Amino acid sequence: QILGMILTQNTNFDNVEKVIRNFPENLKINDILDMPSEILEEKIKEAGFYKQKGKCIKELFLFIKENSGISNLTNVKKLREKIIRINGIGNETADVFLLYIVNEKKFVSDAYARRLFSRVFDMSVQKYEDLNAIAKYYETNLTVKKLQEFHAKIDVFCIKFCTKTPKCNHCVFRKECKYVKKSNEL
Repeated sequence: QILGMILTQNTNFDNVEKVIRNFPENLKINDILDMPSEILEEKIKEAGFYKQKGKCIKELFLFIKENSGISNLTNVKKLREKIIRINGIGNETADVFLLYIVNEKKFVSDAYARRLFSRVFDMSVQKYEDLNAIAKYYETNLTVKKLQEFHAKIDVFCIKFCTKTPKCNHCVFRKECKYVKKSNEL
């Protein structure tokens, strides 16, 4: 999961799935840390930005090893602050890490969530932080498992329907969607 979390940045998920197949299922932290950077970069090349992602993967795995695994990192706020300092990890990746790896209640305000909330509710959500109030609501009212499912469903929905050029005729939200209403007014 950690590997996929980094590889998914700025790329097509199909490419990430191909790259993940280049690694054994029981991949260990030391397998990555002991791997020469050139080999790692070659294995992840298809996911794009392979030099930056390779460096980020090594730094994150080293961070985890130096902290004796993830289970010892109990102060979530400090953990987020530390991993966000790793070059290549931003707000979204940090929150994905907390949600899926640490099992912490986090709403991931990724580009898909911002697009969906922007279109359906006509909200101004350009930056990651613009969904903070909504994030707090879902973090308070959903379990970790439900937040994980919600994040996955938003991503799948946006990949299928709420694309850059939306497929509004097939969207379940088309009757309530502010974007559709605005489009029909034009």
